[in-house]
Amino acid sequence: MAKSASLVYKSEKAFRNMWHEYRVYDNRIELDTLFKTVTINNADIEDISLFSPPVIKTSIFALKIDMADFYTHIGIKRKKGYFKNIRFTPVFPEEFLASVKSVLQQTV
Repeated sequence: MAKSASLVYKSEKAFRNMWHEYRVYDNRIELDTLFKTVTINNADIEDISLFSPPVIKTSIFALKIDMADFYTHIGIKRKKGYFKNIRFTPVFPEEFLASVKSVLQQTV
């Protein structure tokens, strides 16, 4: 049986992210949305970066989970999935990005 993943970072719910919670585990990212939780495995992440608003400056067809058009936000480009580009706004985007990059470096 595979070992259970440990929580590395959690972005709390707030107005800017429409009361969604975003979590970084050592093997995946979980993004709560209005309808379901989007799970992105570390192996599926092609790129992750910090972007300034609005989203249309960097991606026309990105899935916006929250109010990323108004705040500094995280952009994930993934290798597979219906929406390859996802934009969302953790409460502290720099900390979220640093935690993901730290986890990704450990898996290389």
